[in-house]
Amino acid sequence: MHTDESQPVEGGRTVAIIGAGQSGVGVAKGLRSEGFTGTILLFGDETHTPYERPPLSKGVLLGEERHLSSTLLSEADAIAKNISLRTSARVASVDLKAKSLALSNGEMVAFDELVFATGGTPRRIGIEDPSGNRVFVLRTRDDALRLRAAMLSTPSILIIGGGWIGLEVASTARKLGCAVTVVEAAPRLAMRSAPEALSEYLLALHEKNEVTVLLNTSINSVVVTTSGATATLSTGEVISADLVLEGIGMVPNDRLAHDAGIPCDGGIPALPCAKTSIEGVWAVGDVSVFERPSNMGVGRLESWANANEQSLLCARSIVRNSVEPYDVSAWFWSDQYGVNMQMCGNFPSGAEVILRSNPGAETWSALAVSEGVLVGAIVVDDPKSAKAARRLLDRQVADLDALRDLDQTLSDLLGIKTASA
Repeated sequence: MHTDESQPVEGGRTVAIIGAGQSGVGVAKGLRSEGFTGTILLFGDETHTPYERPPLSKGVLLGEERHLSSTLLSEADAIAKNISLRTSARVASVDLKAKSLALSNGEMVAFDELVFATGGTPRRIGIEDPSGNRVFVLRTRDDALRLRAAMLSTPSILIIGGGWIGLEVASTARKLGCAVTVVEAAPRLAMRSAPEALSEYLLALHEKNEVTVLLNTSINSVVVTTSGATATLSTGEVISADLVLEGIGMVPNDRLAHDAGIPCDGGIPALPCAKTSIEGVWAVGDVSVFERPSNMGVGRLESWANANEQSLLCARSIVRNSVEPYDVSAWFWSDQYGVNMQMCGNFPSGAEVILRSNPGAETWSALAVSEGVLVGAIVVDDPKSAKAARRLLDRQVADLDALRDLDQTLSDLLGIKTASA
């Protein structure tokens, strides 16, 4: 699709955005909301109009989510905002000196500012699938629709990787009636991002829902035939399943930037506002390597919330020709078996963890304190308290007695006086 009704603006700057996911669309919309009157070119290589990715492992996989309900930018919206949306448009190369990019169809496009919002590609372990319908990843709407069709007709699935994607698919697969085995190489689930209390809760939740979880276990080999898959594990155990999902993380799509001469190492280096070392070039969302909020250090931040926040900073910085600060705490959520889990901030090594209720309870929360200040929070099945926790975190609450007072809710604690309030 090409929204031809979106016309170049006489004498204005042209911003080209490579990637029409959450962050790319966020930049395009943000530019308009900030008053940018130039030309916006938004390139996406999928056939679909831009859509939200979180529902893919949940509502879309269950068949409960229609495409329009998760649309980020419809054709009509693009026209109304004068955004030139190009779907099925793959950018083949970028020439930073000439300030032009080449599409795979040979078309050349000029730009003044360039935004890499290229996201990532699911990491693979090289399983051969001669049938073409036994081994899956989950990143796109087409991936989800394909996996759903397969799960509806088969009774079992092996999920390689106990991170968030793997666990959300496990939850959905159980709702669809599949037998599920999750194999995780680390000693606990979601270890890369979840503190120990949440990992233990996730394990109990999945085992309660009859998922077989194998920790400290890696895959030695997987043999796939037209009738199913057989995996040999590092423990020597051999397990069989009808389907296999590879949920072992994501490889950032930084090849275009690298080939254009930008030094990349597991992503595109940038400031928090997405500005790179190259004038007029930006990197936003999952592909951006930056000093992350909540003292998480330099790295990529793969989350819906970051894609939204950083894209707005990027748009604001482009329009104002400034470096805007990233002053919002990191935030992430997951829904599994009807349970909503939210995590904000960070749980650094050595932090004091305050359990405000038993993780076995129906709702519970945990707070992380480092150097006398609240730095992280987990809230399970209590959206109101989760919202309060984010506000407390942004205010850098340091009243530890109040944080430990279980007679007060997190919402009650918003009355604490702080220097930053």
